[in-house]
Amino acid sequence: MSPLRISEFFSSVYSVPISQGTVYGILDRFAGKASPAMAVIKNVFQGATVVGADG
Repeated sequence: MSPLRISEFFSSVYSVPISQGTVYGILDRFAGKASPAMAVIKNVFQGATVVGADG
């Protein structure tokens, strides 16, 4: 979902105006905080013997 759509969603659903810049900032901060967890997940997948199988 684009920052514009997220901004529109908050405005229309919650009546809370939020700028696209604010959305970008929130997403950027979250990406930084999620980076260590994403590295762990990446390492787990790289070490897997089976990748892409549907169960």
